[in-house]
Amino acid sequence: MSKYKKSISLALAFLMLLSVFTVVPLSANAETSGDYEYEIMEEGTAEITGYNGSSSEITIPSELGGYIVTRIGYTAFDTCSSIKKVTIPDGITSMGICAFYNCQNLTSIIIGENVRSIEECTFCNCISLNSVKIPNSVEYIGGGAFQNCESLKNITIPEGVTTIGYEAFKECSNLTYLIVDKGITNISECAFSNCTGLNDVYYLGSREDWEKIEIGNNNEYLTNATIHYGELPPTEPTTYTPTSTNPAESIPRETEQIDTIPVVTDPITTDPITTEPITTEPSVTNPAVTEPVVTQPSAPKPTAPKVTTKKDNPIKVSVKTKTIKVKKLKKKAQKVKAITVKNTQGKVSFNLVKNGIAKKIRKLCKINSKGVITIKKWKKAKKGTYKIKVKITAAGNINYNAKTITKTVKVKIK
Repeated sequence: MSKYKKSISLALAFLMLLSVFTVVPLSANAETSGDYEYEIMEEGTAEITGYNGSSSEITIPSELGGYIVTRIGYTAFDTCSSIKKVTIPDGITSMGICAFYNCQNLTSIIIGENVRSIEECTFCNCISLNSVKIPNSVEYIGGGAFQNCESLKNITIPEGVTTIGYEAFKECSNLTYLIVDKGITNISECAFSNCTGLNDVYYLGSREDWEKIEIGNNNEYLTNATIHYGELPPTEPTTYTPTSTNPAESIPRETEQIDTIPVVTDPITTDPITTEPITTEPSVTNPAVTEPVVTQPSAPKPTAPKVTTKKDNPIKVSVKTKTIKVKKLKKKAQKVKAITVKNTQGKVSFNLVKNGIAKKIRKLCKINSKGVITIKKWKKAKKGTYKIKVKITAAGNINYNAKTITKTVKVKIK
């Protein structure tokens, strides 16, 4: 990647010599410090926009070029295959869309205590990720945030989180249990779709509170799991301290065991008493009672054939070449409506392909949820035709597969 970037830079430098303009427009939008690329935002803080290193363990810097780092930007660490462990400091408040998308060797991430949201597809396709702690500061987990993180075995949703987005944990097939604190109010459609190993949910509120949560469609593995109200899994109290009364609940369990000790020791003096527990054992161990409970988790199995019978998503995408006047772009940002989507099944998302955008405007482009591209104000805008590559994904549904189409939008600046 570094050789490719160098060759592009040399080519641009050569072209600049033929122009009356300098490279100032590029450096004004992007800076480099060590292995990191960053951009200075309007409020005077830095956003990390790229990483060129090869370390297996990284700690996101708190400061770059004298500016406090507050944000990890869109696709900043996209497909960084060398990274295995990441530590995000408390100074970071936001992680952009697809920030760590497709980091397939990432196994562990520590998120700082001030991150307010985990955006769409932040850790999507991080197939080796098995250790992540979401801090209480997080209020929102975006759509597809942990989609296809197939190594996740459990996850804790802290009290600060109110909403879990569309397909947030879809295809986390080895997820066996969840711990959900009382703050959650909305679990979106397909949030836990195809989480085939999900058996238990430990909800730290009451049954009445759980029934008030809005749970979207296609979350059958969540709704069919066993819900444990007001308690934690047996191995968890030492590693998680939620804002609940669970520690107090564990005390009565211990005292119950202590109370049974005198009952056992008192009757030791007489042999006949020892025969009484033997006569009561058949009434205690009723395998017929527990067997139906064991077989209940297999209920989701009938849904499996639906996956095999899904059809190809019929989505159709067309693009048009758009023209922007250079005078207008120098004065204010310009919007480009060049993408048309038809016959889609499921929610559609749009993402810019970082390396597929002309370098001169790479840092200036953004795209919204409707596929409208915005090019920021460019004071020294130059005439020419610029390519912007866009990835369009239709999520599909119970009858249709997900599908991704990549298109290139051409923008003429006259």
